[in-house]
Amino acid sequence: PGVRKVGTGTVTSRGRFKTSRKYTVDGATYKKEFVQREGESRKSVTDRANEWQALNRGKRIAALRSLGGCVGIYMEYREGDDVTPETLAEDRYTARLLTNSLGSCEIHALDPFGVEIALRAWQDKPRTAKKFRDFGRRVYKWLGKRGWAERNPFAESKPVPYQPVTWEEPMPAQDFERAIAHVADDAVRVMIMLLRHTGIRPISAR
Repeated sequence: PGVRKVGTGTVTSRGRFKTSRKYTVDGATYKKEFVQREGESRKSVTDRANEWQALNRGKRIAALRSLGGCVGIYMEYREGDDVTPETLAEDRYTARLLTNSLGSCEIHALDPFGVEIALRAWQDKPRTAKKFRDFGRRVYKWLGKRGWAERNPFAESKPVPYQPVTWEEPMPAQDFERAIAHVADDAVRVMIMLLRHTGIRPISAR
């Protein structure tokens, strides 16, 4: 007596019925709360909650079998993380590359050799190849912390020989004025001026 049955729900301060559901996959627990909508019956709220629990439990388990599914779950986590829009855009781009290339692989079956074979697609683009490998390494590290992956094939793969360009000190104003005078395209000239005087990233300038 007095003990509420699990899954039955409670009432909010505004008099609306609410209930929550959760499920656990490989030690990670997912939980969501459902609040009664205007004109909705308690049974409808309960049905929504039960359907979410049943559908997502199956989806999570299925998603965790493939690298593509795991990348999707990782990006859900990143979307809610405290990162800049530029960083998130970079992650989305690299996530697409990884999913298109190795998304169908089972996370436990992928090995370092498989990663190195995939990286050959960007032999002439070492910067992209490094992004690909670094992102995959982050995904597997994240999976490992949650007990979903035992090894990190990206970390074990051969490093990508890429070094960022070492920027020199800005050229003297006199030399800059002389050089930019030869730029015929107005849009390119404006872009160069913007970069020189603000220091923003090229992607932002574009």
